[in-house]
Amino acid sequence: MTHSILKRLSLFAFLATPVTTPVWAQTAEISGVVSDPSGLPVPYAVVGAQSRETGAARSALSNEEGLYSLPALPPGSYDLTIQAVGFKALHQNGIVLEVDQRANLNFTLPVGSASERVSVEGTALLVNTSDAAVSTVIGNEFVENLPLNGRSFSSLIELAPELVLPPASYYEQGSSA
Repeated sequence: MTHSILKRLSLFAFLATPVTTPVWAQTAEISGVVSDPSGLPVPYAVVGAQSRETGAARSALSNEEGLYSLPALPPGSYDLTIQAVGFKALHQNGIVLEVDQRANLNFTLPVGSASERVSVEGTALLVNTSDAAVSTVIGNEFVENLPLNGRSFSSLIELAPELVLPPASYYEQGSSA
């Protein structure tokens, strides 16, 4: 009798387990801290990101420590707007996100009325400081314009940063590390 119950519970647990797709591998994230000129966090600031390609917009509120996060953004170019009561709105245009990138962008809002606006010209280099992951995105236009020897797509692997291909011989076929 207990074997039958265990079998039914195992089947239920298997069927109740959600099937998910690896969404994290095809998206990017923007996160950081919103602070005032004295370095204190700005809670409840609205951080909005709008895609330049699609026009789709996402927004998030900063928490009590000024931390915000915009996860699961499709790769592409974004315009950011940061707004909070009692501060001038701040705009950062042309933020380019790559696949699986975790951009850390901190903002300092100038004190002023909500109707004033500050535009930031120029972009900061987006450096991944949260982990040691290295990734490469090879776009369609790049592939079409690149003179590939034999038009082999696998030869694009050699373009990845931090990739070392040991020389191959008849006895040692080589590998990528």
